[in-house]
Amino acid sequence: MNTHAFDAMGTQWCFMSERAADFDAAEQFVRRCEASFSRFSPYSALSELNRRRAIQDAQLTELVEVAMALHALTNGAFDPTLGDELSALGYDRTFAPELNRGQVSRRSNLLVKTAGDITELEGEGSLDLGGIAKGWTVDAVAMRLRQESGGGVLVDGGGDIRAIDGVWNIGVGDGREVILKNAGVATSSTLRRRWEGGTHHIVDPDTGQSSAQTIDTATVVASDATLADALATAVIVNPQLLSDPRIPIQQAIVRARDGQWWTTPNWRVEP
Repeated sequence: MNTHAFDAMGTQWCFMSERAADFDAAEQFVRRCEASFSRFSPYSALSELNRRRAIQDAQLTELVEVAMALHALTNGAFDPTLGDELSALGYDRTFAPELNRGQVSRRSNLLVKTAGDITELEGEGSLDLGGIAKGWTVDAVAMRLRQESGGGVLVDGGGDIRAIDGVWNIGVGDGREVILKNAGVATSSTLRRRWEGGTHHIVDPDTGQSSAQTIDTATVVASDATLADALATAVIVNPQLLSDPRIPIQQAIVRARDGQWWTTPNWRVEP
């Protein structure tokens, strides 16, 4: 098995491939995605979009269109238009627990439009792609490596994982694991990126404040890492999505705030 590890997007990445592949080129692709999609870099395409309210960038527009489609699919539970709310909480730079500024006083009203390779923003607020950019990049790299090597690959971007070909046993914490076969997995949690007083980075779109739902951790298996990344956040905001037949979740492992773990599709409490 060929492997390659490095740090990017604020986390550790690992590539695994059954056959030789150009890992260096794949790493550079990840770094270009980070430079383009980061809300924390003033030089990124996303930051330019938020400042100028319009940008012509094919890759960014593709990601924005995917993000807005998932926003619609989840009835707004996954919401990439919460950049101002996250900044108001203190998450306007790489996370640090001491930066909490308290609760948000208002909810922005942002309209996102795309046409061709152009994205436009109307109204108040800013776009944040942190809930999907890593999963999307994981998928793009995995497809790239698979086409190049012709063998099974696994890409792990800090727990956002995509497996293509082969059967992969993936640990997801607390002794639990999932089996991936041509699928993706991601975990979201209110227990991480959390400030004193209980404020955290998963925002309820209805209030613009930290979500106060009954689930604090969700691991989601879906057809790819992009879906898993967005849906793991969405089910924390709205746990009812777990029983919505329109939502393409293959499996979910969730932790309630009382510490009990539940699994789908059978909703059996794990011992």
